This record gives sequence, C-alpha cells and structure tokens, in this order.
Amino acid sequence: MPSAALYIREDSSFYWLAIYNKYESNPNKKRVKFSTGIQVTKADQQRYIKWKKNGAPQNHRPSLMGNENTRKLIRDIKESQLKDDIQRKTRVKIKRRMKLSEGLEEYIQTHTRIGDKQSLSVKTIKSYRTAVGHLISATEADKEIHKYYKAIDFNMFLAYMEDHDYAEATRTSFTKTLASLWNYFIDQGYATEQLIEIYKSSKIQKPEDIPLDEFNTILKFYEKSYPDRWEFIYYLLLTMNRPSTAMMQKRSDINFKKNYILMPNVKAKRKSANRYAYPIFDELEKLLNRILQRPVADSSDRLFANFKIGTSNYTDSLWWWYVDQKRLHLRGLISQTYELKQIRKTFPSFAINEIGMLSEEIRHLLDHTDKSVSENFYINERLDKIRARLEKKRLMESMTIEEIKLEPQEIELSPEEINLRIDEIFNFDERKTLEITKKELKKKLWEKPITEIAKEYNVSDSAIHKRIKKWNLEKPEPGYWAKKKGKK
Repeated sequence: MPSAALYIREDSSFYWLAIYNKYESNPNKKRVKFSTGIQVTKADQQRYIKWKKNGAPQNHRPSLMGNENTRKLIRDIKESQLKDDIQRKTRVKIKRRMKLSEGLEEYIQTHTRIGDKQSLSVKTIKSYRTAVGHLISATEADKEIHKYYKAIDFNMFLAYMEDHDYAEATRTSFTKTLASLWNYFIDQGYATEQLIEIYKSSKIQKPEDIPLDEFNTILKFYEKSYPDRWEFIYYLLLTMNRPSTAMMQKRSDINFKKNYILMPNVKAKRKSANRYAYPIFDELEKLLNRILQRPVADSSDRLFANFKIGTSNYTDSLWWWYVDQKRLHLRGLISQTYELKQIRKTFPSFAINEIGMLSEEIRHLLDHTDKSVSENFYINERLDKIRARLEKKRLMESMTIEEIKLEPQEIELSPEEINLRIDEIFNFDERKTLEITKKELKKKLWEKPITEIAKEYNVSDSAIHKRIKKWNLEKPEPGYWAKKKGKK
C-alpha cells in the first residue's frame, strides 16, 4: 500500500511529509522527506509538545490530524503511487483519469454516428445508462474508472441486484452491457482489467409458446371490441413476426401474385440482408385482405399505421397488450399472463407438432439465419414447399371455442361462460375509485405487500402506486417483505 505520513520538526512551523517509494532503485532515495508549506494547527502542535514532555517515545508518536489541505496532499500522493503501482504490475498505462459517468458518455458518443449500421440505437443507449446507474447506486459513488475493483465493487453490484430482487434475465442483461462497456475502457487505457463477470442464470430458459386454446380466447376477446388489435395479434401469430417487424411492414411489400411478403429485417445491423421473404397462404391471405380494406392512416405505407411508432421503441404504442393480459387473467380466461414476444413462439410449435414442418424451414421463417444472394433461388423453391404444408391445416380453426379448457385452474368454461366473462371485462371500469383513506393506506403499506393490498380493494397495483405517489407516502424498501418472511 502506498505510504505517506505527516510529521513535525522543532525547527519549522510547517508540516513535513515522509514518503516511501518501494520502486526507487537507489536505496538512498527510497525515503523522501520535504516541507509541505502548510502551517501546523494548534491542536497538532499541542499533541507534539505533550509527546516531547513525555520523553518522545518512538512507539507512541502522536497521531497528527492535519487539515483539509494536508489530507488532500496525502490523498493525491497515494493515488499517484497507486496508479504507478497498477501500471507496473499490469504493464498497462492508464492514459486518462475519468469518472464512470464521463466514460459512459464518451462511449455513447463514439458509438453513435449517422449512417453507421453499428451505431447504438436509442433503446440500447437507454440500457447502458440504466446499467451504469445501477452500478453507481450499488457502489454509492461515481468513481474514476480505474478505481473500481472486482473484489469489492462488482460484489456490491451483485448484492444490489439480489437485494432488489431483479429477474435472472435482467441480471444477465445488466452484466453483459457493463462487460461490453468495460472492454471499451480497457481498450482506451482507462482501466486495466475486466471488472464484470456476465451473470449466468441458474435456470434453463426454454422458449414458451401460448397454448392455442388460450390464444383462441385472446383473439375472441379482441375481435369483439378491438378489431384493429385483433388483426395485429392474429398477424403476429400467422407471420411469426417480431412485434417491431410487424410495425415496420410496408403494404407495398405484399405480393399477392407471387404469394409472398417481403418482411423488413429490424435486426439488419447484425445480418447481411435487410429483408426476407415469407409465404402467403390461405389463412394469412384472408387476414391481409381484411387489414388492407382499412382506410390508410397516413402516408407512411405501413400496414399497421394505426399504431404509432414510439420515440424510443418500435412497440411503445402496444402497451394495451399487457393491460389486457392482466384483465383476462384476473377473470380466469387465461391461466397466466403472456409477453407479446411469446406470440412469435406459438406458430413454430404448432407447425412442427401439427403440420410436421422441418426445423430448417421454421428457422427460415423466423429469420434466424443469414441469407446471401446465391441462396435466392433455393429460397423461392422452399417457399412453395412451405406454402403447400401451411395450406393443409388451418391454425385457428384447429381448435374450436367449445374445446377451451383452463387446466391450471381446474375448471371448464362453456362458450356462453367465456362470452359472459369477456362481457364482464368490457363492462369493468378500470378507473374505479380506490376507496381508501390516506391513513388506512399508510398503515396497510407496512402490513402487507402492495400486490395483496391491490387484491383486497379489487384494483391494479398501479392504482396503489399512484395513490402512494399522490399522497407522498413512505413504503418499504425493495426486498423488505422477502427479508421479513425469511425471519419468520
């Protein structure tokens, strides 16, 4: 550890500093002493005089407190020696001392260039800022990059994520983002070693599709009162599209004569082709004809121009899916809530298990492999074969509404009961007043989790959070109920 210590001399009114430099090759120069030019404080002067009166024992030298100027001087010298120590051990020179927040902004600036396919997207920039913000919160300081240590700061970050009960996928995402950032810091000479280890989930994540019976119920729900949403969700199912791909789909890229759609590849940065072909089969053709009958919303030529593109994300305007999932689950119409991206995994399961489609054909339809110009003829032949398979069996007509069962809830609903429950949802006023006083809510926040309070008053978690914010109430920190449950 770098060493620098204050001491007092009888022949001087200033503090003196003794420094030991272990890297100095000349033994006579390893120890350096010099005057700081900083006036000795009265308190330290009294300590020195008392020590001299007691015989000046060397093993009981007075601890000098110094002042702000001496502490800054010693801190700077130690940091300089520590930097020299790091550079000698790693043989890597730290080019520049830069805070983490400053390094992040430099990284974003150097990786955001107009016309560059590798340029960071708005969504990616947001994820970098979020991850760095959590690291700063975990370590309680926006330190210089070379002062972050794996044994201390990274472990604090892991503990922070554990305490906030982040999902394992989120932990993996944060660590991947930070590891990429730290690689840049190392390349630039701002750090000497990789701080981050990518978090590995203890669970094996398997793709989950939406059971067709429950998907049929979801479609029926939208068909009744939200036909535009019904068309979008059904389109996602039949095309295996990413939601962002569907949002960017052009009407002019639908070719009924040749029976295919040219899909936009929203992940074109990672692949050689910016579009890929998808076959039009009977069920999809009927849906497309219905969608195309809608009035054109704007001049963008987008197939779903009625849904706006978000400023930071393609799918910001699709928030309704998650609200509706909660409503359907609350009414017992689906066994669990589903992510919008799970629709993409539903058709492949059906195609492989029910139609007997080959995995490589599915891989093509999902746009999981790069394609080159030399493969175009082969792809056209493949589209014809896939189309023939898709014509054999309809996806949504393979399950009738009478066959719907909700096994996890151990109940069976008749078509009349399903319709009744859907009607109940549409008659359900989401803006129902939360009938609770400020005093009652303040008390309940420390008696049970917010999710349980919401259930008690038959409102959403969001309604409780809004009331907490409105009344500026204090609530338990993240992890409070888990710790309390553990103690019991």
